[in-house]
Amino acid sequence: MPGVPRKIKPLLGDTDFFKDWEQADSWNVIQPGTAIRKGEAIFPRIDVSAYLEQVNSEIERCVTQVQGNTDHQQEVNLEVSPSQPEDSQHMAEMAPLKEEISIEEFAKMDFRVVKVLQAEKVEKADKLLKLEVEMGGERRTIVSGIAQHYSPEELVGKKVILVANLKPAKLRGIMSQGMILAASQDGELEVLNVQKDLPTGAQVK
Repeated sequence: MPGVPRKIKPLLGDTDFFKDWEQADSWNVIQPGTAIRKGEAIFPRIDVSAYLEQVNSEIERCVTQVQGNTDHQQEVNLEVSPSQPEDSQHMAEMAPLKEEISIEEFAKMDFRVVKVLQAEKVEKADKLLKLEVEMGGERRTIVSGIAQHYSPEELVGKKVILVANLKPAKLRGIMSQGMILAASQDGELEVLNVQKDLPTGAQVK
């Protein structure tokens, strides 16, 4: 408390006892019998009542300010609330999640980048396309139910994602050697494709 020595010095008279800081730790600098003057309290007693009144006043001021901000926020929320139902109408309902699988089960799945070389409609099957794809030099035949969303011409040349280790299955007499990944919502479907020019056979992790 650097201001305290300045308050004490006038109480000891006009004598300048200390010439420099080196004398501050010396004894007998102030001679016995030196008169002590009466002055104001160096450490005045705290008026508890006045202190509490000041604290309560500050609390009331803060509460009033917070309430004012809250009221303003409520007004803002009321102004924008009519648009919220309209926005929620555009939110598509998400399909329920399937049963959880372990990391070991997921690790068994092998996703690969493949390039569509040929595509044609499957005879007497409105939803099916027959795709010839290339995967790291290997050619495979894939039957995919995307005919109502893509024409054969749209798929040729695209690089898409294949579940490569899916057990082969015969569909409409055609052996399908994997499954093309696609996302669907509310009747819309889009095949997952690769944006960068990755080589066919690249593993998707």
